[in-house]
Amino acid sequence: MRPPSCERDPAECRIVSHGMSRTLLGWMPTYDGNGRQIGRDPNITTEDMECRTCGRRWTERTQYGETAISVEGR
Repeated sequence: MRPPSCERDPAECRIVSHGMSRTLLGWMPTYDGNGRQIGRDPNITTEDMECRTCGRRWTERTQYGETAISVEGR
């Protein structure tokens, strides 16, 4: 949950979310005959995060099951 560039011990971190947004594409999951979902959700989920310990802020953006992290601040 913390940015990969953080060097602190994770137990020291106090992370809060400043809100989440999600696109609302009309996507319907498709499954194979074994009940496993095929294809990935095209909706975009964006969450702004902050560590109250070090002051770092970052944004996590997820689409098609892949998460990209953009770090700002210290």
